[in-house]
Amino acid sequence: MNQRMKRLAELADAGERIILGLMSGTSVDALDLALCKVSGHGINTELELLHSGSRPFDPNVRNQIESLAFDPESATGEVCRLQAVLSATWTELILEQLDEWGVSPDRVDLLASHGQTLLHQPGRGIAPDTTLQLVDGDRLAAGTGILTLSDFRQKHIAAGYEGAPLAPLADLILFAHPTESRYLLNLGGIGNITALPAGSSHMEVPLATDTGPANTLIDEAVRKLLPGYDYDPEGSFSQNGEVIEPLLERFLAHPFFQRDLPASTGQEEFSWSWVHREMLAEGYEIPVRNLLATLVELTACSVGRVMEWLSPPEHAQIYISGGGLKNHYLMERLACRLPGLKLRPLSEIGVDPDAKEAILFAILANETVAGEGWFNRDRKRFVLGKISFPME
Repeated sequence: MNQRMKRLAELADAGERIILGLMSGTSVDALDLALCKVSGHGINTELELLHSGSRPFDPNVRNQIESLAFDPESATGEVCRLQAVLSATWTELILEQLDEWGVSPDRVDLLASHGQTLLHQPGRGIAPDTTLQLVDGDRLAAGTGILTLSDFRQKHIAAGYEGAPLAPLADLILFAHPTESRYLLNLGGIGNITALPAGSSHMEVPLATDTGPANTLIDEAVRKLLPGYDYDPEGSFSQNGEVIEPLLERFLAHPFFQRDLPASTGQEEFSWSWVHREMLAEGYEIPVRNLLATLVELTACSVGRVMEWLSPPEHAQIYISGGGLKNHYLMERLACRLPGLKLRPLSEIGVDPDAKEAILFAILANETVAGEGWFNRDRKRFVLGKISFPME
């Protein structure tokens, strides 16, 4: 056996693995990192978060991403150049963060890189499902010297799903409970929720779906209309606005909200251009605070729709992560839309909400290297991610 395969086999058999999970979401503002000690696999996985952090992107890099992201007409050459820029940027940020933590790269067994989503287009039975995440695993492995797993979403599609959401696969491993029915709601750019009925213990893909826009439209409206702000701090602007009901009705007429669930979506469908188009259709100027209040209500309505479909049992718990957790007004509106359900921060069950998504990719990588994976609808096992070996 050559040394690379031997090292991989040793990691699979090791009692524990040190895995650095990496995530950059649709806000494209920073790289989130979570250094985890992981042992076991499947529902017997145990995880200890050693460090977590976030490294902001240079504004020029962020502008390059935003100029191409979610545009199906992006030029191939520009995408390729952005691939090179992001791979180099992530390598630099990883090494800087490890240095800040006082962790040598040779102490890290695996990198687990989600990459930067550039396009996500579910085919919905009419066209092929497609998704594209930049940041090349081979370049990360070569630049950091760490064995790297990347490009997780392609196998999800190959296994018969839409490439999103991926969180449910790791949610099952981390959060299933023998007696408590749990719903894991992530309010990132796009919202998603995982249903884990009490006693979930089999490695089958849980029932899960995207809910629709969470923070992406709120943040974009703030950046466009409130210079100097990137988001609505604690919901301070939106809570002083009034919901424009005719505009909310237009938003809720979006085709995504008419589709059968589960379903996935992204910023290709929920963009500022769509918001602006619907605003113009109303035929009058909308004060920014009222627009923000309406967008918050859209998020709350979209989550309420999904929870009605899921029909949770009495005493079910909803555990929330993502940036939306910090928007106090959004949390108030969710509570109004979900009467009788308890909304709790994910920290109450031992996971930092800010680190959750990076942690999830560490779990997915651990399952690929050391586990047996999940069963799809055809009862075939699958794991996620492509393996890239470092230079020797």
